[in-house]
Amino acid sequence: MMNYFDKNKILSAAVVLLLMINLGILGLLWFERSPRTPPDRMNQMDGRTFPGKNAS
Repeated sequence: MMNYFDKNKILSAAVVLLLMINLGILGLLWFERSPRTPPDRMNQMDGRTFPGKNAS
C-alpha cells in the first residue's frame, strides 16, 4: 500500500511540474508575442534578429 501511495505522489508531482513548465513556456511565448512589451526589452532585441522571427 505504501509503495502505491509513493508512486502516486511522485506521479502527481511530476504532472504538476510538467503543467507548470508548460504554462510557463506558454506565458513566455504569449508575453513575447504581445505588443505591450517594455521599451528596454525591445532595445535588447534590436540587433539580434533570429531567422524564426519576422524581421520587421
